[in-house]
Amino acid sequence: MKLYKSFFVLFLALSFSVGFGQTQSNHTIKSVVNGKGQIPVAMFMSDFHIGEVYGSVTRVLPKNDTKNDYLSATVDGKVIYYRKEVAEMVHDLNQKLGAKGKIHYLILLGDIFDMAIHNESDVLNLTHDFFNKVTFTKDKRTFISFFDNIIYLPGNHDHHVWKLLQEEYYISNHLQNKFTALPIPQQAIGLLDLKNNKMVIEDSIIFPDHRKNFISATLSQNTKPVFIAYPNLYIKPVSNSNEGICVTHGHFFEPGWNKTALNFDQYLRHMNDSVYFSELEKNNAPLTEFSDYEVAQTFDTIAQGMSDLQFYTDPEYEKIYSVLGKKYPALFPIKMVKTSKPKDFDIVSLMKYPNLVDPYLIHTQHQMGHLKSGNKTYSLVFDKLVYGHTHVPCFNVQYKKHIYSHDKTYIDLNLSIYNTGGWVNINSVSRPNPLFLYRDGTIKPVLNMKF
Repeated sequence: MKLYKSFFVLFLALSFSVGFGQTQSNHTIKSVVNGKGQIPVAMFMSDFHIGEVYGSVTRVLPKNDTKNDYLSATVDGKVIYYRKEVAEMVHDLNQKLGAKGKIHYLILLGDIFDMAIHNESDVLNLTHDFFNKVTFTKDKRTFISFFDNIIYLPGNHDHHVWKLLQEEYYISNHLQNKFTALPIPQQAIGLLDLKNNKMVIEDSIIFPDHRKNFISATLSQNTKPVFIAYPNLYIKPVSNSNEGICVTHGHFFEPGWNKTALNFDQYLRHMNDSVYFSELEKNNAPLTEFSDYEVAQTFDTIAQGMSDLQFYTDPEYEKIYSVLGKKYPALFPIKMVKTSKPKDFDIVSLMKYPNLVDPYLIHTQHQMGHLKSGNKTYSLVFDKLVYGHTHVPCFNVQYKKHIYSHDKTYIDLNLSIYNTGGWVNINSVSRPNPLFLYRDGTIKPVLNMKF
C-alpha cells in the first residue's frame, strides 16, 4: 500500500496543475460582435481533460459533485456526464450566432484528451461522443457544428496524440508506401493568416489526405479539416503592422514538464532557432510520455487515485512527498499546494523561472521573425501570447522584459498575455476562459468573467 502511495505522489507532482473549490455557474456570453462590428474568426479553448473524473466529460461523477455540476446524456446506451457550463456556453453561442451560425476556427490548446488519467481508447470514444453526438439546442446542434475548421495543439495530458500523429505518417504510412521511415520532426510550425483565413505555413505532410485521420474522426467524424501545430501556432492578424500572436499549450513554461529547469540541458537555451523546439521536445518527450501516458495506461487505478488526491488531502501522502522532495529535489521541482490559490501556477509566478521561460520566449520571437511561405516572408513581432495548461485564467496581462538573447543580442519583449483557463473542477482559481479572436487581432473573453 505504501508503494502505491509513493506512486500516487510521484506522478501527482509531475502531472497536475489544477485548483480547488466549488463550482461556479451561469456564465453567459455578452456578445460575439466586437467594437468594429466583426464576428470572431476563431475561438480558443483548452484543458477539457476529457476522461478525467473531475474533467469536463467523464464516465463517473466525481466524489465532490453536488448533482448540480454535471448534466448527463446517453449515447449508444452509455451514460456520459459533462459540465453544465459547457452546455450553457454552447446554448448561448447558438443564440448569439443564430441557428446556422459558425466560427471559422476552433483552436484547441491541448489537454483536450486526458490520457494521463484514463484509458486511451475510452478517452477517444468519450471525446467523439461529446463533440459529435451530444446535442445542446432544439434543432439538435452538436458542439462541433459551430465550427468550420479545427486547429489542434497537443498538451502534456494528450502528448501521446502528438506521438501517434508523427508515427502514423513519418513511420507507419511511409514504410507501408515508400518502404522507408522518415525522421520524426518533433515540431510542426503553423501560421494562420487572418487576411485570407488560411493556414499558409503548416507541416502539411502530417495530413496528406485532406487532413483526415483519427483526430478528424474523433473530433468531427471526418467532416472538418484538422490542422496540427506543435508546440506553437503563429497568427498574423489583418493589420498594417507586423504584430503576431503565439498560441501554445504552456507546459514548457512550468518546471515539472521541462527538464531545462533542472539544468539537465543547458545547451538547449543557446541552440539555433531552427532546431530549438525540436530538441526541446525530444529531450522532454520521454518524461512526459512516462508521467502523462504510460502510467495511466498501465495502472488506471493509480491514475484515478492521483486525481482524487488533488481534492482529498491525506497526511500520509504529504509525509511521503516531503521526504522524497528533500532527498531528491531535482525530481520534485513542484511543491505540493495546500492553499486554495496555487500561486505557483499563475503567469506572473511562471515568469520567475527566467532560465526556463526566457529561452522559450526568445526562440519564439526569433522564429516568428523568420517565417516564410513560398516567396513571401512573414517577419512577425511577438505581440500576444495565448496559452492554457495552468487552468488559471488571465486576460491581457502585460509582460515587459529586456532579455539577453542566445545570439548575443538583446530583445525587448512587450507581450499581452492571455490564459484560456481550464474546465476541471471549475472554481475561483481553476475556471474556464475561452477566448474569441477577431480578424484585426482583438482578443476578448467568451464568457462574462471578472479578472
